[in-house]
Amino acid sequence: MDNDEKLLVEFLKDVDILNEIEANVDNFNVFEILGTINTEIRHSNMLAWLFNPNEVHGLNDLFIKKFIEIFLNKPAVEMDDSFVLEMLLKDFDDVIVRREWNHIDILLISEVNKVIFAIENKIWSKESKGQLNRYQHVLESEFFDYEKNYIFLTPEAEDSSDIDTWISMSYID
Repeated sequence: MDNDEKLLVEFLKDVDILNEIEANVDNFNVFEILGTINTEIRHSNMLAWLFNPNEVHGLNDLFIKKFIEIFLNKPAVEMDDSFVLEMLLKDFDDVIVRREWNHIDILLISEVNKVIFAIENKIWSKESKGQLNRYQHVLESEFFDYEKNYIFLTPEAEDSSDIDTWISMSYID
């Protein structure tokens, strides 16, 4: 990888701009207003709506790209710079969002890019015994030729039972 590519990777991995925007936004929380702050299904539905590039929010694949950018910046994600660059430059307009597919809270599927993101969303609850392992086996067999990414999303980035495979992310990330 030449120097220009390295610089581009570092630029694309920079989330400081998001932090600056976040610092200037009021603490508006629609879930708190609706009295559903602890309701996992409502949060997952909202996230699925935001992830869907074809929804009326007009974000196209921007939300997915920012989520992937944050995911790739997690210390536990071990990928070489060329893969990170490749992933950050992809188009995700084709993403199909599945809710509760084989009990997986949110599944993002890009057939064009041959990549999936499985998101297990937990709000103040614990995973059941073998839950993540079951999900992983289903995804390995159904999407054997896809790049697979596993995310354990909680309000405060709690660890999953499989920290080597399921990367912890928080709502704050």
